[in-house]
Amino acid sequence: MHKRGISELISTVLLIGVTISAAAMIYSFVVPLIQSNIEQSQKCVSGLLEITQDYTCYNISSKELYIEIEKGNVDVNVTGIQILLTGGQSSGGVLIKEGPKTKEVRDFNASLNLTIPKKGETNTYVINMTALGFAPESATASPIVKLKTSEKLCDVSSQIPIGNC
Repeated sequence: MHKRGISELISTVLLIGVTISAAAMIYSFVVPLIQSNIEQSQKCVSGLLEITQDYTCYNISSKELYIEIEKGNVDVNVTGIQILLTGGQSSGGVLIKEGPKTKEVRDFNASLNLTIPKKGETNTYVINMTALGFAPESATASPIVKLKTSEKLCDVSSQIPIGNC
């Protein structure tokens, strides 16, 4: 009776085939994950938005905050801006998105629609602080950027103290 086993050549070929299959499976999982993280980090670059001091101030009598935001010379699709405000022991925020003005925020130019600044442009917004219930002392701005199939809120891009008008 002859014992038949797998020859060394066949076992080596099978081992190489299994290794290549495992590497292909790992590659197909890891590469899209890394590419997604790279895309997100490239979109949230520093200097994307800046709150400027020029037209940013709090009007005590009207309880309105005027906040000017400048978009840097970066080619990134910003779809919104998250403004966080602090004053004393209070804090609150507003979300600025393209579209109709809201009771909390409007465009300084009295436009019916809110717009996000384009590359190199500035927009001034008026925030109704009566709705938030406190006088702001500082503000931060965080851009919301468009990814392929979703949006991402980036880290704070700009922060400033707020003076009175």
